[in-house]
Amino acid sequence: MAVTYHAGSKKQLLSDLVELAFEGVLGGIEDGPPVKRARSILAAHYRYALKNANLLRAILNDVTLMSEDLVRVAAELKACTDQLKNSDGGDVLVHLLIDYAHGFVLSASSGENNPLTIDDFLRGVDWILIQAAGMDEAI
Repeated sequence: MAVTYHAGSKKQLLSDLVELAFEGVLGGIEDGPPVKRARSILAAHYRYALKNANLLRAILNDVTLMSEDLVRVAAELKACTDQLKNSDGGDVLVHLLIDYAHGFVLSASSGENNPLTIDDFLRGVDWILIQAAGMDEAI
């Protein structure tokens, strides 16, 4: 195949596509308290992942395709969640949030005329972050 001649293996081609698709995902992330920063990171990740849902499926099938930008998403999110009052101090909360994002992207990208929106996604994110922060009011 001519494409693999220029790009290398199929895996290398997918890896390059993932790198390009998620490049700059953390650009424009809000500074501020950990809850707001975590929400901003998840919103940006969701937007990028929704536009590239088929690449997300490839990553979930082979996690070695994760780009450095995606690794930084997880690290930045963990830095935020570790500061929350009810954080587990490990990886459970950050994995829960990332898995929630991935599941929502897969649901939102399935079929035409899907009614799920980023507002629906963020409503769930807000609830999780409020619980983890031990807050009584909305973000």
